[in-house]
Amino acid sequence: MRQQPRTPRTSIVSEPPSASATIGGGVAFVALVIALLWAVSYPVLAASIALVGAAAVGVVRTGGRALARRLHGRITELSIPGVATVRISVSPN
Repeated sequence: MRQQPRTPRTSIVSEPPSASATIGGGVAFVALVIALLWAVSYPVLAASIALVGAAAVGVVRTGGRALARRLHGRITELSIPGVATVRISVSPN
C-alpha cells in the first residue's frame, strides 16, 4: 500500500502564546517605537537629552565610587522603633 505525503493543515491551531509574548513586551515595543519617532522628529532635543543622561550616569558612577571610598568602614545604625535596629556599612567593590 502506498502512503501519500502529509499535507500541512491550514486550520487555526490554538497554541498557548510564547513566554516572550506578554503584555509588558507589547507595551515596551510600542513605547520604543513612539520614542524613536519622537527622536526622529526632534533630533537636537533628543541628542541633548541623551547627552545629559549619559553625563548624569557618569557623575553618579564617579560620585558613588568617591562616596563609597569616603564612607568605607563607617557603620551607621538605623533604629526602627518597635521593629529592629539596622546596621549599615559601606564597602567599595
